[in-house]
Amino acid sequence: MNMQIVNQDPGLDDPRISATLKDLHQRAKGDRWVFLRALPAVGLASLTGRNIFAAAAPYLKDAYIPVDPDQGALLYLTARAIGARNIVEFGTSFGISTIYLAAAARANDGRVIGTELESKKVNAARANVAQAGLAQFVDVLEGDAMKTLANVEQPIDFLLLDGWKGDVLARGVASAAVLGIVLFIFALLSLRSRTARRPTWCHRRIRIHPRQFHWY
Repeated sequence: MNMQIVNQDPGLDDPRISATLKDLHQRAKGDRWVFLRALPAVGLASLTGRNIFAAAAPYLKDAYIPVDPDQGALLYLTARAIGARNIVEFGTSFGISTIYLAAAARANDGRVIGTELESKKVNAARANVAQAGLAQFVDVLEGDAMKTLANVEQPIDFLLLDGWKGDVLARGVASAAVLGIVLFIFALLSLRSRTARRPTWCHRRIRIHPRQFHWY
């Protein structure tokens, strides 16, 4: 039995979305220089027993630390496939992953709630989402996610935890009382570099199949 989804939404092929994502992914390549500048502070923190995340934080205000295009396509396809309408993102940064999720939310008649601690990133994320033509489907909240997401009342269909791993594991998110799919993605450059050299089954599938998913 063939099951078709009646929806003419262009998804990631929307010209405004694809152009914005292309530009943002290009800008994000500058992260390598940010991490190089942070390396001495992180190394010193490691040697002296201090928190390496706290040592790196001052340098990361300008870092994108994004999902890559394959991971973004996975976010989009998963959210679309399950019909996610109430999507929450912990760790919006400059809004790259937010755009992938918002594209799915638009097609599903849903909405994305994002949260980000850095004011500069909040303003940039809102501007980037607007540039992609998705502003009406996204709320980017500013502040500590433990507070900004505390009053989310509706059942959550899809949750992206893309903040610092230590915070997520140590403190939990939304008291772990989340209904729906919880997708943990820790966007570590080292992990992405390994998968780039030796693609996993999942990466090979996502490279092959995003354009083969047709939503009629």
